[in-house]
Amino acid sequence: MDQKRTQRFALFVLAELAWGTLLALFLQHTRPGRYLARNNQSWLAVVIGVAGTLIIELIVSPLRAVCHSALAFALSAVGIVARSLINEHKLERTLHDAAHRS
Repeated sequence: MDQKRTQRFALFVLAELAWGTLLALFLQHTRPGRYLARNNQSWLAVVIGVAGTLIIELIVSPLRAVCHSALAFALSAVGIVARSLINEHKLERTLHDAAHRS
């Protein structure tokens, strides 16, 4: 590996470590972060994490490769996101129905 590629890779590694650490701190220590991590919104925290990772990947990878990775993540996430949204809708409906029966 030449010096420029080695430096870019080192920057990539440090940026990914920083991103993961900052996201974990956000999820642990802020009100919106705790909401995302503890409620039925955890899939959204994953989407945010993956998006940040893909953006940082642009440091070392060609745009085309990053786009392929983004497409793969997006397509594989459709089912899990749909499941979460359906379950959240069912919970809201159950709570709504229970409130109106009282």
